[in-house]
Amino acid sequence: MKQVKNLIRKIRLKINKIGSSNRRTRILHKDITIISNNCYSGITYEYLGLKFNSPTIGLYFFAEEYIKFLKNLKRYLTIELKEIKPIESKYYKELVKLSQENVILGQLEDVEIVFLHYNSFREAKEKWDRRKKRINFDKLIVKFNDQNLCNDLLIKEFCELPYKNKICFVANELPYKEWVFLKKYRGKPFVKEDIYHSRKYFDIIDYINHIC
Repeated sequence: MKQVKNLIRKIRLKINKIGSSNRRTRILHKDITIISNNCYSGITYEYLGLKFNSPTIGLYFFAEEYIKFLKNLKRYLTIELKEIKPIESKYYKELVKLSQENVILGQLEDVEIVFLHYNSFREAKEKWDRRKKRINFDKLIVKFNDQNLCNDLLIKEFCELPYKNKICFVANELPYKEWVFLKKYRGKPFVKEDIYHSRKYFDIIDYINHIC
């Protein structure tokens, strides 16, 4: 099953890049930074043919960790990334449920990050450190969704964060201007996958072109 999932992922990644050069020509702001709670930023950069101006590539945060990270983003970015063992994680039981008990984990003080698509902590840290230096705080987009142990309170906290450009993909309609309702997941407890399915409901190029 894992091999099949990996094969599907590789095929999706190849398809994702098709047409990226054409999409890139339509983008007005090519130096944007997308901070994301999951792999959305990395896949979106590839889809648009843009450089990875974000450290949040090939990883995910549990929802509470992500909100904590965003609340003090600049400070957390100055903290050295440390490795922790999955057994030491406060989310170990959840990682076991996800068959990720051997995943690469990093920690920024009290914030845990799951480096899902890395082969070693050394690789994860090297890329994290390199990419965080590229962040453009003047053209920053922060993206969230309702997965990974999210709840309504955390979504509310996200929508109240002092960032100008915020996107939140959700499975159920909510009273916030930042949310994007993915009808595919109507009635589900959360959005299972927003990386590709969000494109039907949300035009990222149009959004980027209108940020200021």
